[in-house]
Amino acid sequence: MKIKLQPMLVPGYLLESEETVNQAINIEASINVQRDQEYALKRKIAADVLASGEEAAPTEFAQEAALMGISVFQLATIISEKPDEVLARGLRRRADVLAIRNAKEPSEIEAILDKYRPA
Repeated sequence: MKIKLQPMLVPGYLLESEETVNQAINIEASINVQRDQEYALKRKIAADVLASGEEAAPTEFAQEAALMGISVFQLATIISEKPDEVLARGLRRRADVLAIRNAKEPSEIEAILDKYRPA
């Protein structure tokens, strides 16, 4: 007679699944840290420009607008309308961890983990 364990009953299965999600998100964040910092700074500058005018923009921001052929104000508007990738990544992590905790079947967890496995 063969014994088959249900994954949902195996100690640590849920925690291991959550850790898989957390590690994948952390790796993604570490790869994008410079870009995330740059985007955070640009969002702050954009908010300053929109609140105080184009003179609030540092030279590099004005140069980027010039390279794009748009005004500093237009660049600030574009940047302010973009989503915050750090917050989006955090929300995705939290949603997937909660989905794992609320899963009723192993197939639900495996579907979540498939998003973090190499193609």
